[in-house]
Amino acid sequence: MMVRKVSAMAFGLAILAGATTSACSSTSADSSSAASAAPSVAAAASSAVGVVKSQISGFANGLDASGDVTVGSLTTDSSGRSTSQVTVKNSTGKEQSYAVQVNFNDSNGELLDTVVVTVDNVQPGATANAVARSTHSLSGAQTASVGIALRN
Repeated sequence: MMVRKVSAMAFGLAILAGATTSACSSTSADSSSAASAAPSVAAAASSAVGVVKSQISGFANGLDASGDVTVGSLTTDSSGRSTSQVTVKNSTGKEQSYAVQVNFNDSNGELLDTVVVTVDNVQPGATANAVARSTHSLSGAQTASVGIALRN
């Protein structure tokens, strides 16, 4: 079994919080620039999700495998990044490889980060693990969830 991280792209709540804080400033120039920055942050986050979905949809002949994949609770590694164990159970009768999009969300369900992890060469009936690691330090309460899971 080979585990590799394919790609990651993310925009954190800290960026959005910074724009929101600036919007509360007392000068009109700060308020104006922050107000115009907020939609671009949202657009950038939406674009990041689009990139990840595009990459995972390129997983050749991928079939929905969301029922075969779970993510564990979050921990923080030594560099301050959020991690979650991804567990894949191959429920088919032949060797499979999996691509899993893992979303890191805040307590309100807002997307903080998203990564794609692949787990290759999982034998029939076997279980394999990988670690999804955020692309940057995340703050506050978070959850991890499977966005898209494909196998081929």
